[in-house]
Amino acid sequence: MEAVRRAPSLGSLDAAVVEDYVQFVARIIRGEFLAEARYEDWSAGPRHRVHEQIRGILLAGAEDLSRAAATRTRLGEALVALDAFDEVAHIALARALADAGRRTTAVTLLNDFAGRLRAEFEELP
Repeated sequence: MEAVRRAPSLGSLDAAVVEDYVQFVARIIRGEFLAEARYEDWSAGPRHRVHEQIRGILLAGAEDLSRAAATRTRLGEALVALDAFDEVAHIALARALADAGRRTTAVTLLNDFAGRLRAEFEELP
């Protein structure tokens, strides 16, 4: 995560370097940053900063329609792994899945997400 946190502004890099960086971030995401310290007071700030930086990188890539649907799907999956209750991430992943021809999987993903929101928070997306 240190490599992600110290990254320069993506706008200042050429397209190939940005693509490599986005792919690197997608490969290393396995869940919420500092999840094991979620209830520790000290972890809130770093967790939020890293989460927002990574989310911004992955979301921009997942919503970039010039990318292949398979790449957008991989980025969307990393987004959902980062935050299982991120509605925008689920929508980006569902769009990528649908664009890849996996419409049934996209609908199932969104239905499961809506069910989880109902069960956990008693609300609809």
